[in-house]
Order: sequence, then C-alpha cells, then structure tokens
Amino acid sequence: MQRHSFNHAFDITWKRLGRPLLQVIGNSSTWALPAGVSFDKVRQEFINAQEEAVTIDMGAAQSQVPYLPMTVTQALAFTLLGTHQTTTAQAMVLWTPDRENTLRTAWGIRFREKYKTVTEIAYLPELAEPLGILVSLGDKE
Repeated sequence: MQRHSFNHAFDITWKRLGRPLLQVIGNSSTWALPAGVSFDKVRQEFINAQEEAVTIDMGAAQSQVPYLPMTVTQALAFTLLGTHQTTTAQAMVLWTPDRENTLRTAWGIRFREKYKTVTEIAYLPELAEPLGILVSLGDKE
C-alpha cells in the first residue's frame, strides 16, 4: 500500500471516530516536578507530601498525536494493598521518525483519563520505513 493511500484511509477513519488524540507528555528532562510532588499511580494524579492533588503545568512538554483505537483490555491486578483495575490498550498512529522517537521517550501518555506508558511499538507493515506503528500502552508505574 502506498503511503498516500494509507494516510488517506487513516485520516478518513480518524475523522469518523471523532478525531481521537493521545496526549503525549514528553521526557521528564523537559519538565520538572516541584519539590515534594510525586505521581500516585493508584489515584492517577500528582500529589504533594500531604497527599493533596496538585496540578502540574507541563506546557510545551505536551503534544497531541492522532490515533486509531485498536484494542483495550481490562483486568484486575492483585497487590499488597488490595486489588485495582489495570487497562492495557493498543493504538495505531501514522509513522514518522520524530513521532516514533516522541512516543519511545515519553514520560507518559494520557489515554482515557488515565496515565499510561508505552510498553511496545510494532511497525505496520514491518518495513525499513513503515506506514504506521502499533503502540501498546500499559499502566503508568
């Protein structure tokens, strides 16, 4: 399939699905957390030492990537603190070297109101210069 045809088919499908966007949060070398602030993976938010939610302005560290949802799997994870729901997902995005690098080095991905991390990237098709990439997302640790 030629790149133009693939991109056109992606664009039509993307528009029909409501133009979904992955919110990509750049590598933590491009932004910093204030002293005493950390990410709480269970609450899915940043908190201070008093465990109060804190809003972090990531400004230029954020970018948006158009994607097509592929699969979403939900499961229960058993931990020492009890159980919590885990969600893994796959999304297809158009490939460019810059986009692949952005996804590989991202601190996290905001997906369906949760923070995720890129766990795997597969080329579509598996060529030296792919047309798209299948991005696997797992829970942010």
